[in-house]
Amino acid sequence: MENELIRRYDVLGKAQWIGSQTTVDDLWPEGKEAVTVEDIEAIPAVDAVEVVRCRECRYFCKGENDSESWEWCDCWKKDCWEDCYCACGKRREDGDA
Repeated sequence: MENELIRRYDVLGKAQWIGSQTTVDDLWPEGKEAVTVEDIEAIPAVDAVEVVRCRECRYFCKGENDSESWEWCDCWKKDCWEDCYCACGKRREDGDA
């Protein structure tokens, strides 16, 4: 699901200015309308932040003792799961264990 949100400025960077109605009729199939830069700017943006899942976090620890496996958050000092996330998550850098 990563990168499924549309970034408004990525779209604006690819948008082209249409000079006249004749040009629009020549480029788009009948019954379709061109989207202007103003239309794109008017689309409400999602108020979202990137989530760091526990399995990607520098505070996540995983291991096994005897016949038991465990997953632990070293930030919160408690059990966690790989698919969880929290406000304190920090993405593990390359080379981090």
